[in-house]
Amino acid sequence: MAQSEPVWSIVIPTFGRGAQLPGLLEALSRQVPPAGGFEVIIVDDGSPQPLDAIVEPFRERLVLILHRQANAGPASARNAGVALARGRWIALTDDDCRPSARWLVELARGLDARNDVLIGGMTINGFPDMAGAAASQTLVDYLYASAQKAGAGALDFVTSNNMALSRNAFETLGGFDTDFPLAAGEDRDFCDRWIARGGIIEQAPAARIEHFHALTPRAFWRQHFNYGRGARRVHALRQARSASGGRRTFERLSFYGDLIIYPMRERRPQALRQTVMLTLSQLATTAGYLAERFTHSDRV
Repeated sequence: MAQSEPVWSIVIPTFGRGAQLPGLLEALSRQVPPAGGFEVIIVDDGSPQPLDAIVEPFRERLVLILHRQANAGPASARNAGVALARGRWIALTDDDCRPSARWLVELARGLDARNDVLIGGMTINGFPDMAGAAASQTLVDYLYASAQKAGAGALDFVTSNNMALSRNAFETLGGFDTDFPLAAGEDRDFCDRWIARGGIIEQAPAARIEHFHALTPRAFWRQHFNYGRGARRVHALRQARSASGGRRTFERLSFYGDLIIYPMRERRPQALRQTVMLTLSQLATTAGYLAERFTHSDRV
């Protein structure tokens, strides 16, 4: 695929998951291109093994940039990818995702060339029979549903594995906060800052990706423990902004109660199992939050 000045740039951070990349790149090679075309920028965040041999077979079908950096976390990797981007518009996804053929077209339709809008697509769990993966997807669905209910259709958060915005707006905001070293909380902080600057967050339900994130019980606990660590920094930053009208630091208690019963209220498959897993997720998040608070009590 030859394209000198693509209008869209797809940025993908990756670390140590080279086996996942061919599935993602195959899905991207089947994209219906938006007007002006697109490029794909993979930022290898210091993987143990270089990714050149994995990426090379796709260069005939995609405009590809592979950039390698020392391990610094996904926030830094995304920022590095956007710095390399030539497109006016940025789409973000992850190495374990498989975008549908019209994913990019639907993100472009949702943005409609608006610089003040951050668009989030719809994510579908690729492992519906895996308890941890199903519960994590239900948690994201609940966050979207509760935000829309509270804001009459508006969102206050979208996940960074299915997100799009203008490159200029990304750079003006300062990108992701690289003081978040893990894939935990950096997208929440990004959305908080976006809203604080007067930006709008909307969802494009037709911009679909499948998310193939295998989560064993141990990996599920670790993921949500890390979410708790990230939440501690998010809350500290919210508290620092609260004097100037920032959003509430903590959610109301009813938010967490509604989360636990959400699978049963929505009649989700294996709702009781999901309720148990969501309860576990909140215990893990609390443990991570407290660990971060007492380990880095002065960190903002």
